[in-house]
Amino acid sequence: VEVPFGDKDQKGDFTLRHGDWVQFLLATDRRDQLQRATAISLLDETFEVSGEKREQGVVAALKEGFGFLRCVERNTRLFFHFTEVLDTIAPEVVLSEERVTGTVTTEIKSDGSSNGSGNSSETTGRISYENSGECFFLPYTKDDVEGNVTLHSGDKVSFQIATNQRGNLGACHIRLENPVHPVKYRGVVCSMKESFGFIERADVVKEIFFHFSEADETVELRPGDDVEFIIQTRNVSSRKKPVISLDQLIEV
Repeated sequence: VEVPFGDKDQKGDFTLRHGDWVQFLLATDRRDQLQRATAISLLDETFEVSGEKREQGVVAALKEGFGFLRCVERNTRLFFHFTEVLDTIAPEVVLSEERVTGTVTTEIKSDGSSNGSGNSSETTGRISYENSGECFFLPYTKDDVEGNVTLHSGDKVSFQIATNQRGNLGACHIRLENPVHPVKYRGVVCSMKESFGFIERADVVKEIFFHFSEADETVELRPGDDVEFIIQTRNVSSRKKPVISLDQLIEV
């Protein structure tokens, strides 16, 4: 007889694998009268049969395709390859919430010049980044880029590092931080005041502030006008305030 169980039914911090010897209680759900296993504990007989030993650890370092674990109960670092991760891992796993900065070294070709060759280099780009004085390269695809933007070689980006079931590292959730060439956006003037106004971008739900001095002097803007503009980061210094960065409209 087989009975189902969930993650919250385990008694203790361990990972269950097929063939483990366990001890558990049977519980009956009052709503549907179905039984499930609960208060599950791992028996020592599991390791007597398999001869294996299980430990807990912390990921100490990650490289391209492999990494190192620092054991909790002993002062030891263990090597592991991504292919040795349990198959129950999600197809894409973000290894850290921390964002990394890097540079696009190979951009994705989108001119359709592959001629049906199916070459993965046509649909995959590369980003370089530094870690502890070493330079690494990560692949990325169009689906890994946030927003309706196209990355070009030399663009400065921020991203997160993820791995898949094949054990390959890649860049994901990529954001364009500083383009090598200014990017032109389109939008609509949604409101205007005495000396400034706001533009609603066409690609994202976001309003951009602009000052009249940053618009073309020959153009008289009105609410509802379609405009094209460039966003640039400027440094503004003050004796009373530290240097800060402002996103401002510099051309309309």
